[in-house]
Amino acid sequence: MSITFRYGAGVAVLPASVIQKLDRASKKDIKILLSLASMPETMQKAESDPAFVAAACGCTEAALATSIAFWRG
Repeated sequence: MSITFRYGAGVAVLPASVIQKLDRASKKDIKILLSLASMPETMQKAESDPAFVAAACGCTEAALATSIAFWRG
């Protein structure tokens, strides 16, 4: 299997500390993290417009809040 990153199509950057939590993260937590990392303009609205961010991540506002709290530690 070959994995190719096409940087021209956009890049999601994650902190190295994410690795330490991956074994405890749910599928939903990982989906939300990747959604936020790939849409930085959305993360800026996480506190001011959680409904917009939740819709962009494909989850509920409650799931978004729980997941952000999980990743923040």
